[in-house]
Amino acid sequence: MVNIALTILSASTIIGDSVENPQGEDLGNIEDIMIDLDRGIVAYTVVSFGGVLGIAGKYFAIPWEALRKKPGEHKFIVDIDKKTLLNAPVFDKSKWPGSEEKAHREHLNMISEHYGYRSYWERIRETPVEKENPTPGTRIAVLAASDIEGRSIENPHGEELGNIINIMIERYNH
Repeated sequence: MVNIALTILSASTIIGDSVENPQGEDLGNIEDIMIDLDRGIVAYTVVSFGGVLGIAGKYFAIPWEALRKKPGEHKFIVDIDKKTLLNAPVFDKSKWPGSEEKAHREHLNMISEHYGYRSYWERIRETPVEKENPTPGTRIAVLAASDIEGRSIENPHGEELGNIINIMIERYNH
């Protein structure tokens, strides 16, 4: 029997958390969490590995599934070998990948394949909810959690209801 623990985490507590390898070596920090607005799920995490791997100032898009929460600490473990990380697609913090939808989708596919994962939209097509209510079209609207917080919420009549204070994220650890 597989033991799965569900954890609900706020985006603001995850951003800034340390990322380390299974040996406990500090690799960097989570800079942001990218949210697929149409599907309401994490698309990927943005991690900076600083000068640890000799690539200061560069960001990496890491599949959310590749990170494992370290119980009781503000740390995540990424079980990806150094060679894979060194050869991973990077982007500059001043120029995030894929400003156009097609380029963004291609970049996310490349990232997922590099780390040995399927794209998140491919995995969710297999869920019972997505099979019954497929998302129309192939649009991907991804926004940083840090950019969502503080935005106003309106009802369908245009009446302002309040502001987004935080985003809560489910995290399953095996």
